[in-house]
Amino acid sequence: MMKKFVFLFGLLMCCAMSSYAQTQDEDVKVYDVVEKMPQFEGGDSVMVAWLNEHINYPKIAEFRKIEGRVFVRFIVEKDGSIGEIQLARSVDPWLDQEAMRVVKSMPKWIPGKQNGKPVRVWYTLPVHFKLNGANSDKMTH
Repeated sequence: MMKKFVFLFGLLMCCAMSSYAQTQDEDVKVYDVVEKMPQFEGGDSVMVAWLNEHINYPKIAEFRKIEGRVFVRFIVEKDGSIGEIQLARSVDPWLDQEAMRVVKSMPKWIPGKQNGKPVRVWYTLPVHFKLNGANSDKMTH
């Protein structure tokens, strides 16, 4: 009887540990693609307007007439916050720095979901810097 109890207890502990490990893995796993991708609150058009309002075209880049599309990669966390910001494609150090600064300052997003649950998701955002005559025109996508 004792051997059966020990065996069942061991089996239950093994299953519990496996479930715990799977939960731990899900807490740290970062997806590239999920059923419902993360979204800026209000959608892409609201995000473009927000970026246009918050990006400051670096004066030195403007003076040197530097334009281009900087790609910033980051994680949209389960709570919608932005984490692990990385430069995916550079244009110029001044534009790169400004693109990363503005992404870091973004408000919370609507998190991505997999199987109906919020999950961590990688997201790559192109930030387009374009000069328009004497004024700068900032846009994304």
